[in-house]
Amino acid sequence: MTTDSPVPHLRDLLQVMAVRQQWFERSMATALGIDRTGLEVVYHLIARGPSTPTDLARAAGLSTAATAQVLKRLEAGGHIRRAKHDSDRRKMVIAVDPGTEALANRYVAPVIEGLDGLLGAADADTREKISSFLRGVADVYTRALPEHPATGAP
Repeated sequence: MTTDSPVPHLRDLLQVMAVRQQWFERSMATALGIDRTGLEVVYHLIARGPSTPTDLARAAGLSTAATAQVLKRLEAGGHIRRAKHDSDRRKMVIAVDPGTEALANRYVAPVIEGLDGLLGAADADTREKISSFLRGVADVYTRALPEHPATGAP
């Protein structure tokens, strides 16, 4: 590899992006008054809507016991609400509290708007190349895991 190769520079930029995303998530978790695992659960509830504790455990790659502790902390902080499942009254459904969701959305709005601006300025071909590249990056990380956290599968 020559010193003119763009690979180390691009890899460095990906690392900077990953670290800044971690900083952002840590800052957001602090603003919400929750820990990193709680933030993952809140993200899931906002993105997917109300879920059962079992579904949340699977999505976060946690044991049901660990999930129960996370949900207990989130409920004590007023970040989630529990309700009986509509069709199976034996099941519990977890939903994010509207106040927590509103604060999270306000916090993340500048990032979404900034990314929309960057991507909106790109032509369709460039957006497709970016999309393909980002899928590839996600696949690289998934393959590097001993097992996929959401499924337990390689």
